[in-house]
Amino acid sequence: MNNGSTLTITGDVTNSEFIVTDYNNSGGKNTVPITGVLTNNGDFGLGGAGDSVSISGSVTNNALFGLRAPSSRRSCEDDSFTCMRV
Repeated sequence: MNNGSTLTITGDVTNSEFIVTDYNNSGGKNTVPITGVLTNNGDFGLGGAGDSVSISGSVTNNALFGLRAPSSRRSCEDDSFTCMRV
């Protein structure tokens, strides 16, 4: 997702791979509204300036859930990427 895109997820979702915004540094202001429960088994991250997520249900995180600094390399090993591993 890049350049002001919106990914609307209606209902519950299980992420087993990637839900990542602005992965290629192509532009922020992306939104991800989720109107249910998020079960994250992969990489969930916001990478662009002004990116946002709203989740109306609960979150179960079994992998990587992060907020990335704009214009940074995309990796939990990178100091500019804040990861939470539960």
